Amino acid sequence: MARRTLLALVAAARAIRHCTPTRAPRRGTIRMISERQIPAYVQTMKIYESETGVETQPACGSERVGIVPHDDGFLASHSTEPLFTPEETQFVIDEAEARAERLGGWTTQRHANYATTDVPVQELPETHKWFREKALPEVLYPFLATSYGGVLPSTSALRVVDAFVVKYNASSGQSFLKPHRDGSVVSFNIALNSWDEYEGGGTWLARLDDAVRSDRGHVLAHASGMLHGGHAVTSGVRYILVCFVILKDFANFAYRFYENVRSLDPEELEPMPPGIEGQDSS
Repeated sequence: MARRTLLALVAAARAIRHCTPTRAPRRGTIRMISERQIPAYVQTMKIYESETGVETQPACGSERVGIVPHDDGFLASHSTEPLFTPEETQFVIDEAEARAERLGGWTTQRHANYATTDVPVQELPETHKWFREKALPEVLYPFLATSYGGVLPSTSALRVVDAFVVKYNASSGQSFLKPHRDGSVVSFNIALNSWDEYEGGGTWLARLDDAVRSDRGHVLAHASGMLHGGHAVTSGVRYILVCFVILKDFANFAYRFYENVRSLDPEELEPMPPGIEGQDSS
C-alpha cells in the first residue's frame, strides 16, 4: 500500500480516538449474527472448514493499521503489506470470470437486501480449495486474531459463514453498493486486482466519512455493524473477495457488540452518505 494512504489511515484513526461521540444507544431491530439465530450458519460454516485437517495458525502479529479505536483494540484493520500474491488473486478472478462465461453471467440477487454482482466461493472449486485449506487457516484467521484480540472475547471462535467474489464495473452492471450493515460480527474483503485498474472504489466507512482503497493482495477487516458501503467505481473494474464472519457460540456477546458498534456511527450520515447517491445499481 502506498505510504501516503497508510499515513492518511493512521491520521484518521488518531482523529477518531480524540473525537469519539457519546450518545444514547439507538433503537432498532437487532440483526441476526450467529448460528443460534440463523440455523443455516451451522451448515454454511462447514463449507469453509478444512477437509484435510489443516490447523488454524495463531495470531500472526503481522503489521497492520488499526482504524477506529474501540476498547483495547480497533473496529477496523488494514494490512500494511499484501497478504496474497498477484498469482493467487488473479487465479480467483480468472476462475470467477470463466464460470460467468460458462453459465451466462454473474449472480445478482443472492443477497436480498443489498445484492451484489458476485459468485459464491464454493462454486469455484479451485478457489474454494485454496481458500479453505490455505487462505483461511494460514493467513486470514491469524490476521483476524491479531486484529481483534483486544475487542472480542475469543478469536478462536471466528468462523466464516459466507464468502463470495464481487465485481464492480463502472461501464456495466454494478458500480457501487449502498451503505449498509452486515449480519455478522466481522466482515473483511481481499483486494483481488490492482487499484491502478480502476478509479474510485474502496470501502466507504461512516466513521471515517471516506473510502479506504486497498491495493491487490491487501485485506481490510471491519466490525460488521459499522455502516459501510462499496464506493462507486468511476472507471475500470474492481474485484474483491468478501467474507462474513461470526463468533461461534457467543450469540449474547454478538448482540451487544453489534448494537454498541452500530450506536457509534454518525447519525447524520444515515442512510445515504455523500458520494454514493444515485439509482441502486443492484
